[in-house]
Amino acid sequence: MKAAVVYLRVSTDRQAERGLSIPAQREACLAYAQKSGYEVVGEYVDAGESARSADRPQLQDMLTRCRKDKSIKAVIIHKVDRIARNTHDHAMIRVMLKQAGVELCSVTENINGTPEGEFLEYIMAAMAQFYSRNLARETLKGMNQRAQNGLWNAPPPLGYTHKQEGQMGGSIRKWVEPHVGESLLVRTTFELYASGQYTLHMLATELSRRGLRTRRGNLPGVSVLARMLRRKFYIGVIEWNGVEAKGLHQPIIEPELFDRVQKILRSRGGYVERHKKHIFILRGLAVCGECGARITGEKHLTKGDKLIQYYRCSKRIGRNGTGCQQDYVTVEELESRFSKVIAAIELTPAAAASLREKIKETAARQSSEETALVTEWQRKIEQCKSKEARLVEKLADGVISDEDYGAAKTAIEKDRAECEIRLLEAAEGPQKNAEVVEMALSFATRCRKAYASADVTQKKVLVSTFFQKIVVKDGLIQGAELNPPLENLLMKRLHKTLSIVNY
Repeated sequence: MKAAVVYLRVSTDRQAERGLSIPAQREACLAYAQKSGYEVVGEYVDAGESARSADRPQLQDMLTRCRKDKSIKAVIIHKVDRIARNTHDHAMIRVMLKQAGVELCSVTENINGTPEGEFLEYIMAAMAQFYSRNLARETLKGMNQRAQNGLWNAPPPLGYTHKQEGQMGGSIRKWVEPHVGESLLVRTTFELYASGQYTLHMLATELSRRGLRTRRGNLPGVSVLARMLRRKFYIGVIEWNGVEAKGLHQPIIEPELFDRVQKILRSRGGYVERHKKHIFILRGLAVCGECGARITGEKHLTKGDKLIQYYRCSKRIGRNGTGCQQDYVTVEELESRFSKVIAAIELTPAAAASLREKIKETAARQSSEETALVTEWQRKIEQCKSKEARLVEKLADGVISDEDYGAAKTAIEKDRAECEIRLLEAAEGPQKNAEVVEMALSFATRCRKAYASADVTQKKVLVSTFFQKIVVKDGLIQGAELNPPLENLLMKRLHKTLSIVNY
């Protein structure tokens, strides 16, 4: 008798329930082997493995044995989709087996070595690929629908636990509900942060002391707490893949408490906080006009317990008599001058409208160039697709080896990905540029009011949004660089401004 090996695969418990279990496949394959005159000398089983990839341990072991053991004459499978749900992978496996002199036999499909059988085999592989992709799409669609219906699709967030119960007819109802202990700690997390007395670092320390742990049993870190404080799940809202809907679960937090927390998070610039008693608005942005070093902010108490805050060059003269000669400048003095810079560069609505029209004229002239680029990148993508198709044909015909196919496929996919990125840039570039310029114009027409009404943390964010660098010398603002595209829009006004704001 000719020697054969059996390959079995099941990816989910549901497939087992539909008669595709490993024992069911094994029984059918052994019966086929006996009927066809094969002696089964090996069995390879991938349980819980998807066929969307050929990178399955038992499949690879089986293919290796087929290449090395010349006595193996056949691989018996229950169905074509057990071995691959991707036509490229199927072609690679098929060619490798053919080169090794091994026939692929399906229990349920007639894919013998005739031209008709090979055609059927390819069609079955294509159908398996379509099924796999369609299954993924339908699964995602079902999860989106569950979210719209107020149901959660993932492991429950901290503070909740999964529950389930059997139903008539054998179905199982699953839901989430607050965990008795964890939900109290989650509520405490929101209440402490809403008090305004805790940074996220301080909150992490306090909650660790109170016994809060992550799902993995770790101490809660800053990023974990930041994500928790932003989750609308705790106020009864489901967020999933762009879907937002009222959840069926019981909320832990009231919307009012949640909103207070969000306001504090926004005022502190998200969760990238540092535990500082004072924020120097210009620190990290201002540089010394004499030596070019960074200007830092400091504070000291006088003998009369008066707090003095000031900026100084980080290389200012030290005890050994060396260093920068620039003197201190008080926070009030320098930041007052800087606020005048912000106010003076603000555009009037009329000036913004004039700039907007000039930008539109420039964009119109560039439009034809962008269109030509889009066409060129589309052509190159089609060339890559044609190369991929020819490569698969060569593999199926046995013209190239697996190794050569893999290397060529990787190179083509790399080229195609690069072309698709360039196409996206060419297609969306003008629109994105217009959006950025419009946002910059919007900023430039209301920067004075925004800066004046902001708290110290928000002021620092606004400053870094507008400016790349501020040059300070002798206590005066002698130069500045704006971030693009504000650089192009406001630089002339900025130069005029600097001549008057220091007096």
